Amino acid sequence: MTRYLEENGEKVIQLSNLVAFFKSIISDIRKAIVSAKKSIDLLENKCQHLENIIFAKNRKIIIFIDQIFSKTKHSNITIELKIYSSIYEKKLWAKRYNKSEHDLEI
Repeated sequence: MTRYLEENGEKVIQLSNLVAFFKSIISDIRKAIVSAKKSIDLLENKCQHLENIIFAKNRKIIIFIDQIFSKTKHSNITIELKIYSSIYEKKLWAKRYNKSEHDLEI
């Protein structure tokens, strides 16, 4: 009986130690979660800022293109690359060029 109590006492001590250990881990995990949420918020803000910059740049490009087309409305402008970075780009340009011959809006 004494031996049984000693074994159970050791198991109780082990379980108590594990409970204390897991309680300390829980607080560390909570701190890590809060830190991760702050990092995610910071990255989302940076992402939104970059998206706003890209949108503004795209608007500028569209405005410049509109200005170019408004000044050269009746002339035949072809902006074709002289050097292509890949065969795919060359084929894509040829495809768009062929489509533009039939549809002047392209």
